[in-house]
Amino acid sequence: MEKRQKTETPPVDVLSAIDHDNLKIIAVKRRYIDQPVDYNLDVRTKIAALKASPSVVSLISFSGESVLCQGSGFIIEAEERNNTVMTSLNLIRRPRDTKFGDNKLADNLKIVVCTTTENTYFGEIFKYDFHYNILIIKFTSNVFLQSCCLRMIDDDFGPKNSYELRPHTPKANPGDTVVAVGRYFCRPFNFMAASAFFSMDRCEYYDCGELLSIQCSITRCGEGGPLVNLFGEVIGITFYEIGHVTPVLPINIACKWWDHCKKYMELRHPCYGFEASSLYTTAAIDTLEKFINRFPSVSGGVLIEKVLPGSSAELAGLCENDIIIKCDGRTVKSFLELWNLLWIKVGDSVEFEVARIDFSTTQRINIKVGEAVPDELNSWPLYVIG
Repeated sequence: MEKRQKTETPPVDVLSAIDHDNLKIIAVKRRYIDQPVDYNLDVRTKIAALKASPSVVSLISFSGESVLCQGSGFIIEAEERNNTVMTSLNLIRRPRDTKFGDNKLADNLKIVVCTTTENTYFGEIFKYDFHYNILIIKFTSNVFLQSCCLRMIDDDFGPKNSYELRPHTPKANPGDTVVAVGRYFCRPFNFMAASAFFSMDRCEYYDCGELLSIQCSITRCGEGGPLVNLFGEVIGITFYEIGHVTPVLPINIACKWWDHCKKYMELRHPCYGFEASSLYTTAAIDTLEKFINRFPSVSGGVLIEKVLPGSSAELAGLCENDIIIKCDGRTVKSFLELWNLLWIKVGDSVEFEVARIDFSTTQRINIKVGEAVPDELNSWPLYVIG
């Protein structure tokens, strides 16, 4: 599926070699949605954003000679002058009349990468995934560029024993300031930033159950850019949504996906038959009180919010409001921790130990971790330009 597309050797300035009249028209027509508008950043937030800025690029896709889309991305690997960019697959999806993007690429694609040094290069489509909406682009630069620093999201927010505390760990907690950053697609490729409060809220209207949401607005050309913490470390990929909510794919998911792609040159889409979240981020306060009273030795878990009809999870007896506390004998305290364990178990069975508050009991349930088939892949909104 991911046939590597060859591109020509770029000139010194790629944009100067492209008839970009269409690009100018779009910039004027969409100025209200595409211009950077956040002027309310405090000093600490500005410094955090600027730490990430060297790795943030602007991306312009063309279908034939027509501009298809603009977005942002970030350099996750830089070896000598060979650079790897991660971004949103919406950059190159084939447009359609419905809200959700087609699981096909546009025809005759060309990608231009615009860097912080104001240089432009042709990018090469290296890997893509319709399920997680991720695109990997490679390009060779004439100067050395900087890759970003990554920080996995730790979504275990349950109570800690004193020996578990880690002072000064750069962990993003709900309510902490985070920054969505991107780069504008017209010279001088201005850096863009929008601050928000970090949260573990879910995106209710998206198929992808691993998505988080933050309360801020990014521009359309900011899609695919990184979400960074106050240390300037990338913790997620942002996606454009109309309104004041920005969907975010945790960098944990994206990195696990990318590491698997590099090692096996194949995609992986775990299918486990339920929707869930970390116990302490979702459960009502009265539920947590009952959980603590009835299972005092357990400090966290994963709350089952929905079991999909006909799934292996339903057939195995997993129920809504069950709390997974162990997976194959290993203590599980958060959703991302469980997701990581399920990723390596695709095709195999796992044993869950679940707590049931109403009965003050635990039960062992065996579930087979499946692989999503093509018609089970996530659907993603695609907001086309024009």
